[in-house]
Amino acid sequence: MDRRAALLALTLVALALAGMPRGRAAGPTYVHGELVGGAHWTLDGSPYILVGNTTVPGDSFLGIDAGVQVRADRGVGLTVLGGLAVQGTAAQPVRFSPNSTGVDAGFWRGIRSVNSWAITISHAIVEGAESAYGVEGGLAVIDGSSFSVSFRGLEVHGGGVDVTQSSFSQNTEAGVAAGGNLYSTVTIGGSLFANNYASMNLDTTLALVENSTFLAPSMADFVLNNTAITVRASPYAGPIKLVDATSTLTVDALLAVSVTDAYATPQAGVHVLVEDNANGSERLEVVTSVKGRAPLLAVRERAFGGGWGPLGVNFNPFAVTTTIGSTHVAENVTAHLRTN
Repeated sequence: MDRRAALLALTLVALALAGMPRGRAAGPTYVHGELVGGAHWTLDGSPYILVGNTTVPGDSFLGIDAGVQVRADRGVGLTVLGGLAVQGTAAQPVRFSPNSTGVDAGFWRGIRSVNSWAITISHAIVEGAESAYGVEGGLAVIDGSSFSVSFRGLEVHGGGVDVTQSSFSQNTEAGVAAGGNLYSTVTIGGSLFANNYASMNLDTTLALVENSTFLAPSMADFVLNNTAITVRASPYAGPIKLVDATSTLTVDALLAVSVTDAYATPQAGVHVLVEDNANGSERLEVVTSVKGRAPLLAVRERAFGGGWGPLGVNFNPFAVTTTIGSTHVAENVTAHLRTN
C-alpha cells in the first residue's frame, strides 16, 4: 500500500468513528459540600453519590431529571435552602436510597428543605432514611412519590406540604410526622398509608386528608396532640390516639344528591336541604343543576376529641329534603365515605 492509500484509509476510519453515536457518560458522580450556583443532575452523571453532607444555598437551585439515582453514605443528607425540582415520571422515577445495603447499612439523613422558596417533588422514590423528606418552613408540593422503609416518611416542622397521589409505607415511627413547637399545615389527597408504625403522628398541626386509604398500622392510624385534622372519604381501620383534650379528628363523607321526577327526568333548580341528626346542627343548602344534580357535599359523619370525647359522636343519619314549588320530598340517608 502506497502512502496516499494509507492516508486515505486512515481518513475513512476517522470519518467512520466520528459518525458513530457517542455512549452515555459513565457515572457515578461524587457530590459533597455546597452546590454554589446550583446544579442540574442528569442521567449522564447518574448515579450521584453523596459522600458528604450536601447543601443547595439560598440563592441556588437544584434540578434532578427523570430516571436519575441519588445514593447517600450513612449519616449523610441533602439540605435545600434555595430551590429544588425533582422531575421524575411514572415510567422513570428519581430514586433516593442508601449507598450501601444489608442489615448494617444504616440510615442516610434524607432530604431536608429549610425555609426554601420553591420545592416540587414529582415521582420520586425516597427510602432508607432518618426522615425521607423533611420540611422546616416554606411550602413543598409533592406528587406521585413514595416515602418508605425510613424512620419517618415525611416530617414537617413549620410551613406546609401539599401531597397528592403518593404513598407512605413501612416507616418505623410514622408515615407522616408533623408539628412540635412550630405550627404546620398538611394537605394529602389520593394517597396510601400502609404498614407504618403510626400512619400520622401530628403535633400542633392543621391537616386535611382526602380520598386516601389507611392500611395495617402497627400502633395507630392517628396520634394527635394540639391538632385538628379532617379525614374525608378516606377509609381507615387503625386506632385513634388523642394525646390531649383539645385535639379533634373529624370524619367527613361525600354525599351526592340527584333529583328526578317519577319518569326519571332530571329536575333543575330544586332546593336541597341536608341536616344531620340530633347530635349536631349542620345545615347544608344547595340547588340542583340542569342535570338534576346538587354539588358534591362534604358532610360531617363522625367527630372525636374536643367536646365530643375520645369515643366520638355519630352524626348519621342525615335528613335530605328536596323542595320544588310546593312539593317536598324527604329521605333519611346514612353517609359513609362516598354515598349517592
